[in-house]
Amino acid sequence: MNCSAIQTDMETFGASLTSDGWEDANRAPLVGFTLSVPSGSRYLTSIDASGHVKDAAYLAAEAIKMIEEIKPENVSAFITDNASAAVSSGIIVCEKFPHIQRIPCGAHVMDLLLEDICKMDFAKEAIALGSKIVVFIRNHVGNFCFSNSTRE
Repeated sequence: MNCSAIQTDMETFGASLTSDGWEDANRAPLVGFTLSVPSGSRYLTSIDASGHVKDAAYLAAEAIKMIEEIKPENVSAFITDNASAAVSSGIIVCEKFPHIQRIPCGAHVMDLLLEDICKMDFAKEAIALGSKIVVFIRNHVGNFCFSNSTRE
């Protein structure tokens, strides 16, 4: 994906700015930003948040810097996970730029939903049964494959 395609998509459809936090191998806190348009996504940058509290104000300030660098008129959505600081930072961003919508990350929402479902009794039973089936297949598939190959 080339830069001109991204620019064209941003101007035509708008872009979604995605923000997520994590830690590097040395446990230093990072905040990363990606930009998504209909033709694809592009990594923008990661910010070393060492020495900063990753609260709503800090996350919003960093997101606002990114939006201003991209140009606010090109950003139509701000996507974050559902951590309270991220949600609050999205609210701050949307107050500053009313045309931008805060969208919860679909993958994070699904992860939380599946974690809750897996705590339910019916799911625990299904997972236990599925695990037994997997163990059975792993214990017997080698014999099955071996016996089929020796028949030829």
